[in-house]
Parts: sequence; C-alpha cells; structure tokens
Amino acid sequence: MSRASMPAPSSTSTRQSITPMPVVAGHTLMQPCTPPLPYDTPIE
Repeated sequence: MSRASMPAPSSTSTRQSITPMPVVAGHTLMQPCTPPLPYDTPIE
C-alpha cells in the first residue's frame, strides 16, 4: 500500500504543473488571434 501512496501525490503534482501550461498557451494563442492589440504588446 505504501507504493500506491507514493505515485498518488506524484501524479497530482505533475497534473497541476501541466494544467496551467496548456491554459496559458491557449490564452496566448487566442489573444493574438482575436484582437490585434496583443500583437503590439510584448507577450514574451
């Protein structure tokens, strides 16, 4: 049971780190695609 408990927190930590990544990427891709203002603004 100890082994099953170890991968549990590891999966949660990896999921939390991967969740904000796609969310930010989608926002950055949608922003410059919709309004022409973000294009002039430094997104980097």
